[in-house]
Amino acid sequence: MSVLLRLIILVLSFVFFQINFSLAENIFDNSSIAKDIEKSLLFDKQAQEQFDIYANESPLSKETVKSIIVGIKEKPEDAKKSKKDKEKDKQSELDIAVTDRTKINYKLKEKEKLAYNAVLAGQYEIAIELYKSVLAKDPKNNYSKYALATVYQKLGQYRQSKTLYQDLLKQDPENKQEIINNIIAIMIEETPREASYLLARLSQQNPDSAFICANAALANEKIGNYNKAIEYYQKAVIIEPENSGFYYNLAVLHDKTKQYAKAIDYYNLTVKNYNNDPAISISEVQNRITNLKTLI
Repeated sequence: MSVLLRLIILVLSFVFFQINFSLAENIFDNSSIAKDIEKSLLFDKQAQEQFDIYANESPLSKETVKSIIVGIKEKPEDAKKSKKDKEKDKQSELDIAVTDRTKINYKLKEKEKLAYNAVLAGQYEIAIELYKSVLAKDPKNNYSKYALATVYQKLGQYRQSKTLYQDLLKQDPENKQEIINNIIAIMIEETPREASYLLARLSQQNPDSAFICANAALANEKIGNYNKAIEYYQKAVIIEPENSGFYYNLAVLHDKTKQYAKAIDYYNLTVKNYNNDPAISISEVQNRITNLKTLI
Protein backbone atom coordinates (compact mmCIF):
# COMPACT_ATOMS: atom_id res chain seq x y z
CA MET A 1 0.00 0.00 0.00
CA SER A 2 1.45 3.37 -1.00
CA VAL A 3 2.21 6.08 1.54
CA LEU A 4 -0.31 8.40 -0.14
CA LEU A 5 -3.10 5.82 0.08
CA ARG A 6 -2.36 5.14 3.75
CA LEU A 7 -2.44 8.88 4.41
CA ILE A 8 -5.83 9.23 2.69
CA ILE A 9 -7.27 6.34 4.73
CA LEU A 10 -5.90 7.87 7.93
CA VAL A 11 -7.49 11.26 7.15
CA LEU A 12 -10.85 9.69 6.26
CA SER A 13 -10.80 7.59 9.44
CA PHE A 14 -10.14 10.70 11.51
CA VAL A 15 -12.98 12.62 9.85
CA PHE A 16 -15.37 9.68 10.33
CA PHE A 17 -14.38 9.47 14.01
CA GLN A 18 -14.92 13.19 14.50
CA ILE A 19 -18.39 13.04 12.91
CA ASN A 20 -19.47 10.10 15.02
CA PHE A 21 -18.00 11.63 18.17
CA SER A 22 -19.92 14.84 17.49
CA LEU A 23 -23.18 12.95 16.95
CA ALA A 24 -22.67 10.86 20.08
CA GLU A 25 -21.87 13.97 22.11
CA ASN A 26 -25.03 15.69 20.85
CA ILE A 27 -27.20 12.65 21.65
CA PHE A 28 -25.70 12.50 25.14
CA ASP A 29 -26.47 16.18 25.73
CA ASN A 30 -30.04 15.83 24.47
CA SER A 31 -30.60 12.70 26.56
CA SER A 32 -29.59 14.60 29.69
CA ILE A 33 -31.80 17.56 28.77
CA ALA A 34 -34.71 15.23 27.94
CA LYS A 35 -34.59 13.77 31.45
CA ASP A 36 -34.70 17.25 32.97
CA ILE A 37 -37.68 18.17 30.78
CA GLU A 38 -39.56 15.02 31.75
CA LYS A 39 -38.94 15.59 35.46
CA SER A 40 -40.04 19.21 35.17
CA LEU A 41 -43.29 18.40 33.39
CA LEU A 42 -44.14 15.49 35.66
CA PHE A 43 -43.85 17.57 38.81
CA ASP A 44 -45.13 20.88 37.54
CA LYS A 45 -47.99 20.90 35.03
CA GLN A 46 -48.86 24.58 35.70
CA ALA A 47 -45.56 26.28 34.82
CA GLN A 48 -45.86 30.06 34.55
CA GLU A 49 -45.53 32.10 31.39
CA GLN A 50 -42.32 33.80 30.30
CA PHE A 51 -41.41 36.86 32.33
CA ASP A 52 -39.93 39.93 30.74
CA ILE A 53 -39.22 42.86 33.04
CA TYR A 54 -38.44 45.12 30.10
CA ALA A 55 -41.47 44.29 27.98
CA ASN A 56 -42.68 47.89 28.08
CA GLU A 57 -39.36 49.53 27.25
CA SER A 58 -39.27 51.37 23.94
CA PRO A 59 -36.53 50.09 21.62
CA LEU A 60 -33.45 52.13 20.88
CA SER A 61 -32.16 52.69 17.39
CA LYS A 62 -29.12 50.74 16.17
CA GLU A 63 -27.16 54.00 16.13
CA THR A 64 -28.03 54.77 19.73
CA VAL A 65 -27.12 51.30 20.96
CA LYS A 66 -23.85 51.38 19.04
CA SER A 67 -22.94 54.77 20.45
CA ILE A 68 -23.66 53.61 23.99
CA ILE A 69 -21.43 50.56 23.75
CA VAL A 70 -18.59 51.73 21.52
CA GLY A 71 -18.44 55.26 22.84
CA ILE A 72 -18.58 58.55 20.94
CA LYS A 73 -17.34 62.05 21.52
CA GLU A 74 -19.77 64.74 22.49
CA LYS A 75 -21.54 66.25 19.48
CA PRO A 76 -20.79 69.95 18.75
CA GLU A 77 -24.43 70.95 19.23
CA ASP A 78 -24.50 69.22 22.61
CA ALA A 79 -21.63 71.36 23.89
CA LYS A 80 -23.93 74.39 23.94
CA LYS A 81 -26.48 72.69 26.18
CA SER A 82 -26.64 73.32 29.89
CA LYS A 83 -25.70 70.57 32.33
CA LYS A 84 -29.36 70.21 33.29
CA ASP A 85 -30.46 69.74 29.65
CA LYS A 86 -27.72 67.19 29.04
CA GLU A 87 -28.84 65.18 32.06
CA LYS A 88 -32.43 65.32 30.85
CA ASP A 89 -31.43 64.02 27.41
CA LYS A 90 -29.45 61.23 28.99
CA GLN A 91 -32.41 60.04 31.06
CA SER A 92 -34.93 60.21 28.20
CA GLU A 93 -32.84 58.51 25.51
CA LEU A 94 -30.38 56.37 27.49
CA ASP A 95 -27.79 57.78 25.04
CA ILE A 96 -24.77 58.01 27.33
CA ALA A 97 -21.77 59.58 25.56
CA VAL A 98 -18.40 58.25 26.65
CA THR A 99 -14.90 58.57 25.23
CA ASP A 100 -13.14 55.69 26.97
CA ARG A 101 -14.75 52.25 26.80
CA THR A 102 -12.60 50.97 29.67
CA LYS A 103 -14.23 53.47 32.01
CA ILE A 104 -17.78 52.25 31.38
CA ASN A 105 -19.21 51.16 34.71
CA TYR A 106 -22.96 50.79 34.29
CA LYS A 107 -24.98 49.13 36.99
CA LEU A 108 -26.20 45.62 36.21
CA LYS A 109 -29.81 46.65 35.57
CA GLU A 110 -28.66 49.34 33.18
CA LYS A 111 -26.58 46.77 31.32
CA GLU A 112 -29.61 44.49 31.14
CA LYS A 113 -31.64 47.31 29.63
CA LEU A 114 -28.94 48.06 27.11
CA ALA A 115 -28.67 44.38 26.21
CA TYR A 116 -32.44 44.11 25.81
CA ASN A 117 -32.53 47.11 23.50
CA ALA A 118 -29.50 45.82 21.61
CA VAL A 119 -31.50 42.66 20.84
CA LEU A 120 -34.44 44.74 19.61
CA ALA A 121 -32.07 46.71 17.40
CA GLY A 122 -30.57 43.51 15.98
CA GLN A 123 -27.20 44.07 17.69
CA TYR A 124 -26.95 40.47 18.90
CA GLU A 125 -23.19 40.32 19.44
CA ILE A 126 -23.36 43.43 21.60
CA ALA A 127 -26.25 41.91 23.58
CA ILE A 128 -24.26 38.72 24.15
CA GLU A 129 -21.28 40.63 25.53
CA LEU A 130 -23.50 42.68 27.82
CA TYR A 131 -25.40 39.68 29.19
CA LYS A 132 -22.13 37.81 29.72
CA SER A 133 -20.78 40.86 31.55
CA VAL A 134 -23.82 40.87 33.85
CA LEU A 135 -23.47 37.13 34.54
CA ALA A 136 -19.77 37.52 35.30
CA LYS A 137 -20.76 39.85 38.16
CA ASP A 138 -23.99 38.05 39.07
CA PRO A 139 -23.88 34.33 38.07
CA LYS A 140 -27.31 33.68 39.61
CA ASN A 141 -29.06 36.30 37.50
CA ASN A 142 -31.64 34.08 35.81
CA TYR A 143 -33.15 36.87 33.74
CA SER A 144 -29.86 37.56 31.97
CA LYS A 145 -29.12 33.86 31.67
CA TYR A 146 -32.47 33.21 29.97
CA ALA A 147 -32.11 36.26 27.75
CA LEU A 148 -28.61 35.20 26.70
CA ALA A 149 -29.89 31.70 25.89
CA THR A 150 -32.61 33.14 23.64
CA VAL A 151 -30.05 35.28 21.78
CA TYR A 152 -27.84 32.23 21.21
CA GLN A 153 -30.91 30.34 19.99
CA LYS A 154 -31.80 33.15 17.59
CA LEU A 155 -28.27 32.99 16.17
CA GLY A 156 -28.41 29.20 15.79
CA GLN A 157 -25.73 28.65 18.44
CA TYR A 158 -27.68 25.79 19.94
CA ARG A 159 -25.04 24.18 22.16
CA GLN A 160 -24.51 27.40 24.16
CA SER A 161 -28.25 27.96 24.28
CA LYS A 162 -29.10 24.46 25.51
CA THR A 163 -26.41 24.59 28.19
CA LEU A 164 -27.94 27.75 29.65
CA TYR A 165 -31.51 26.46 29.37
CA GLN A 166 -30.60 23.21 31.10
CA ASP A 167 -28.90 25.08 33.92
CA LEU A 168 -32.03 27.20 34.37
CA LEU A 169 -34.32 24.19 34.27
CA LYS A 170 -32.52 22.59 37.19
CA GLN A 171 -33.25 25.67 39.31
CA ASP A 172 -37.05 25.35 38.98
CA PRO A 173 -37.52 28.85 37.44
CA GLU A 174 -40.81 30.70 37.14
CA ASN A 175 -40.69 30.67 33.34
CA LYS A 176 -40.10 26.92 33.19
CA GLN A 177 -42.66 26.36 30.43
CA GLU A 178 -40.98 28.86 28.12
CA ILE A 179 -37.60 27.24 28.71
CA ILE A 180 -38.98 23.79 27.90
CA ASN A 181 -40.68 25.17 24.79
CA ASN A 182 -37.41 26.65 23.55
CA ILE A 183 -35.38 23.50 24.23
CA ILE A 184 -37.92 21.39 22.34
CA ALA A 185 -37.83 23.83 19.41
CA ILE A 186 -34.05 23.48 19.26
CA MET A 187 -34.20 19.69 19.43
CA ILE A 188 -36.75 19.55 16.60
CA GLU A 189 -34.48 21.73 14.50
CA GLU A 190 -31.28 19.81 15.31
CA THR A 191 -32.40 16.20 15.66
CA PRO A 192 -36.09 15.80 14.70
CA ARG A 193 -36.08 11.99 14.92
CA GLU A 194 -34.67 12.05 18.43
CA ALA A 195 -37.13 14.83 19.33
CA SER A 196 -40.03 12.71 18.04
CA TYR A 197 -39.09 9.92 20.50
CA LEU A 198 -38.93 12.35 23.41
CA LEU A 199 -42.22 14.02 22.47
CA ALA A 200 -43.94 10.64 22.14
CA ARG A 201 -43.05 9.95 25.78
CA LEU A 202 -44.00 13.45 26.89
CA SER A 203 -47.40 13.21 25.18
CA GLN A 204 -48.15 10.02 27.13
CA GLN A 205 -47.05 11.64 30.38
CA ASN A 206 -48.94 14.89 29.64
CA PRO A 207 -52.06 13.83 27.69
CA ASP A 208 -53.74 17.23 28.18
CA SER A 209 -50.94 19.26 26.59
CA ALA A 210 -51.85 20.51 23.11
CA PHE A 211 -48.44 22.13 22.89
CA ILE A 212 -46.61 18.81 23.24
CA CYS A 213 -48.93 17.14 20.71
CA ALA A 214 -48.36 19.95 18.21
CA ASN A 215 -44.60 19.72 18.61
CA ALA A 216 -44.71 15.93 18.28
CA ALA A 217 -46.57 16.50 15.03
CA LEU A 218 -43.95 18.99 13.85
CA ALA A 219 -41.08 16.59 14.66
CA ASN A 220 -42.78 13.77 12.77
CA GLU A 221 -43.49 16.04 9.81
CA LYS A 222 -39.79 16.97 9.72
CA ILE A 223 -38.81 13.32 9.29
CA GLY A 224 -41.54 12.68 6.68
CA ASN A 225 -43.84 10.69 8.97
CA TYR A 226 -46.97 12.53 7.81
CA ASN A 227 -49.57 10.06 9.09
CA LYS A 228 -48.15 10.26 12.61
CA ALA A 229 -48.00 14.05 12.35
CA ILE A 230 -51.69 14.14 11.39
CA GLU A 231 -52.52 11.89 14.33
CA TYR A 232 -50.80 14.23 16.78
CA TYR A 233 -52.43 17.37 15.34
CA GLN A 234 -55.82 15.67 15.64
CA LYS A 235 -55.11 15.08 19.34
CA ALA A 236 -54.10 18.73 19.71
CA VAL A 237 -57.37 19.86 18.09
CA ILE A 238 -59.39 17.81 20.58
CA ILE A 239 -57.59 19.54 23.46
CA GLU A 240 -57.80 23.05 21.92
CA PRO A 241 -60.67 23.05 19.40
CA GLU A 242 -60.49 26.84 18.99
CA ASN A 243 -56.88 26.85 17.75
CA SER A 244 -56.99 27.74 14.06
CA GLY A 245 -53.30 26.92 13.65
CA PHE A 246 -53.92 23.25 14.34
CA TYR A 247 -56.67 23.09 11.69
CA TYR A 248 -54.42 24.86 9.22
CA ASN A 249 -51.52 22.45 9.79
CA LEU A 250 -53.89 19.51 9.39
CA ALA A 251 -55.14 21.01 6.14
CA VAL A 252 -51.61 21.47 4.82
CA LEU A 253 -50.61 17.90 5.73
CA HIS A 254 -53.68 16.42 4.02
CA ASP A 255 -53.01 18.71 1.06
CA LYS A 256 -49.39 17.55 0.89
CA THR A 257 -50.44 13.89 0.96
CA LYS A 258 -53.08 14.51 -1.76
CA GLN A 259 -56.04 13.84 0.56
CA TYR A 260 -57.82 16.79 -0.99
CA ALA A 261 -61.32 16.29 0.38
CA LYS A 262 -60.04 16.22 3.96
CA ALA A 263 -57.73 19.14 3.21
CA ILE A 264 -60.74 21.21 2.11
CA ASP A 265 -62.58 20.29 5.32
CA TYR A 266 -59.68 21.44 7.48
CA TYR A 267 -59.12 24.61 5.44
CA ASN A 268 -62.80 25.44 6.02
CA LEU A 269 -62.37 24.80 9.75
CA THR A 270 -59.34 27.10 9.68
CA VAL A 271 -61.51 29.91 8.29
CA LYS A 272 -64.32 29.15 10.72
CA ASN A 273 -62.03 29.17 13.79
CA TYR A 274 -59.65 31.88 12.61
CA ASN A 275 -58.36 33.95 15.53
CA ASN A 276 -56.12 36.55 13.89
CA ASP A 277 -53.13 34.24 13.61
CA PRO A 278 -50.52 36.32 11.68
CA ALA A 279 -49.00 33.11 10.27
CA ILE A 280 -52.21 32.32 8.37
CA SER A 281 -53.47 34.23 5.33
CA ILE A 282 -57.22 33.69 5.06
CA SER A 283 -57.30 34.90 1.46
CA GLU A 284 -54.68 32.30 0.50
CA VAL A 285 -56.60 29.62 2.37
CA GLN A 286 -59.80 30.48 0.50
CA ASN A 287 -57.96 30.48 -2.83
CA ARG A 288 -56.54 27.07 -2.04
CA ILE A 289 -60.02 25.74 -1.23
CA THR A 290 -61.22 26.94 -4.63
CA ASN A 291 -58.27 25.31 -6.42
CA LEU A 292 -58.63 22.02 -4.58
CA LYS A 293 -62.27 21.70 -5.52
CA THR A 294 -61.21 21.41 -9.16
CA LEU A 295 -59.02 18.40 -8.26
CA ILE A 296 -61.74 16.29 -6.66
